[in-house]
Amino acid sequence: MYIKDPNDDPAKNLVTDILAELLKDESNGIEAAITGAEANAKGADGTAFRMLEAARGFYFSEAIDGHYIEEVTEQDARTKKYTFACHGYSPEKEGYHTVFFAAGKGIRPGISIKSMHLVDEGPTFARLLGLDLGDTDGSILDGILDI
Repeated sequence: MYIKDPNDDPAKNLVTDILAELLKDESNGIEAAITGAEANAKGADGTAFRMLEAARGFYFSEAIDGHYIEEVTEQDARTKKYTFACHGYSPEKEGYHTVFFAAGKGIRPGISIKSMHLVDEGPTFARLLGLDLGDTDGSILDGILDI
């Protein structure tokens, strides 16, 4: 969550109060609201005012229309009605995993990577493009490259 004007203390206070109320009721789907500094320590955007963590069984959408909380059916998931840009999962949570697929020129076919980090994507893509990002937090996934 970002505040348009970082010096707008009334807006910050209002958001903080609203989040405190929402956090009192688990059915709102918010497990935690952390500060930008706390988000930064976890590798997220430290310029955010707050970062929200979705409770199990919930996720956040970029939608601005519709109900605050909507029931998602199996059919909704199959038609991908609710899978566009969903957010709210901490990599520290047990049992949450993401996937990474790569194919095409410069990618070795049939390779599987057991574990990687999001910050590895940039240096890997840069290498594919013949670029060097210099000193970064991520590492090049040499094992998938065929260049």
